[in-house]
Amino acid sequence: VDTALPKLILLQIEGVLELDNGIDHHLEADLIFINGGQLIVGWENDPILTNVTIVLNGIKNELRFVLPNGLENIGGKGIGVYGGLDIHGKPRDVTWTKLNTTVNAGATQIGLVEPVDWQVGELITITTTSFVVDQTEAMTIAAVSDDRRTLTLTSGLVYDHLVIRETLDNGQYYDIAAGVGLLSRSMQINFVDHFCLI
Repeated sequence: VDTALPKLILLQIEGVLELDNGIDHHLEADLIFINGGQLIVGWENDPILTNVTIVLNGIKNELRFVLPNGLENIGGKGIGVYGGLDIHGKPRDVTWTKLNTTVNAGATQIGLVEPVDWQVGELITITTTSFVVDQTEAMTIAAVSDDRRTLTLTSGLVYDHLVIRETLDNGQYYDIAAGVGLLSRSMQINFVDHFCLI
């Protein structure tokens, strides 16, 4: 693909579809179905460094697409992979880490367990620590501290995100914390108002 693509309802790939490494790409569809073929967005030894945005529209259960076996179907707003999906963007030092301390709803700063090379304006995700999947949040970075471990966000969090550390009497311990991931990189999957990086 070396040109702009139209908005699609279904993109079904049965051969190989590779995005050109030299240009930005915007792919918008209700469903992407890789049926024995392969979607290539950069290679491990030649990652794509331009901006790639994949927008998945629609309502998850609205579009019914019957699989080739005729027995199963998948809903809309997704990528069905029955083949190969290779995504390699700009290498980053850290793509996933954890919160260092609990943050409450309304907070505009989060602490991380390790320094990151993330930049102002990039999009991150903070995973839920409840049983409600929708409490995973996507936020934009407004500032990064000098030690690269504290991020200031452009808006306050909507939900609490917990960090729990406990040491047992025998010296063993467990550590449970919300995950924090970098969504921007050079490849972003946008489920309209929910974000997921593969």
